[in-house]
Amino acid sequence: MSSIALRRLRGKTKDAVNFGAMSIGLLTGGIAYFNWRLKLRKEFMLGNGLYRLSGIAQNITPWRSQWLTWYRMPDQEYDAYYKFMPYYVIGQLDYSKEVLIPKDKTIDGVTHKGFDVVNPLYCYDGGTVNAETIKAKEGVFDIGTDRAAIVVNRGWIPYELKDKRNRLWERNSRQLVKINGTFLKAKDIHDYKIPNNPSNNEWHNLAPEDLARYWELPNRTEIKQFYFQQLKIEDASTNIIEGNAAQYRWPMIKDKQEMIREVYGWLAHEKFNKLAYYTLTPISAFSMWVFFLTF
Repeated sequence: MSSIALRRLRGKTKDAVNFGAMSIGLLTGGIAYFNWRLKLRKEFMLGNGLYRLSGIAQNITPWRSQWLTWYRMPDQEYDAYYKFMPYYVIGQLDYSKEVLIPKDKTIDGVTHKGFDVVNPLYCYDGGTVNAETIKAKEGVFDIGTDRAAIVVNRGWIPYELKDKRNRLWERNSRQLVKINGTFLKAKDIHDYKIPNNPSNNEWHNLAPEDLARYWELPNRTEIKQFYFQQLKIEDASTNIIEGNAAQYRWPMIKDKQEMIREVYGWLAHEKFNKLAYYTLTPISAFSMWVFFLTF
């Protein structure tokens, strides 16, 4: 419809076109503006998180006395000094104590059913002395379940690896391990839609308080609000199975961007907001052009 034809409209037809164009223009313009602001906000928050994670990982293996500060930490202190900061912890993973939390994961555009693998890591005071023995490949230690422990989300495995017997490389040993990642604040235990049922070994949420009680960790009071998320920071050691043609890494360790998006709980990728903005903006502009021609 040309501009001349629009100007020649009269009566109810003109009013209907004018009102429709105004409604569509304002609606699409508002949605486009909302998505533009949302895109900028997500890009800023994602960039800020990646910037903080780009630093040098620090050893934050806790001394016994330090655990008393974690569960009393206010949100402001965590956001300012600990959120999205790169750390590593040293200790012994206990594969015998394992919880699988159902989670779907999209890989190359295909959604796969699977689980997040969560284990306790028994720490050693500061990790200072034992780090030297690891470097020298000396010293073996029994898994000390009386030590301070950390709840560790090690990553994702496909449904086919649910049975431990299919993960033969995961066996308890007396060797200390170094895990790279960051500390994340867990949701309130009463904030989950489907509660965990430890009595029947049914798990739906990563709730450190439930896990610490289920595993009977000695410092369960101190770790009920935080857990350690393993990330691809530096050259993190992973469990590798060498096949004939490829190397398989399970659990699949989260990358930084995936973790940041999950923490903020974004319903859509920022690319979707960008697409919505660039799609709806021309529609809004055209509708407002029609509105002014028929005003």
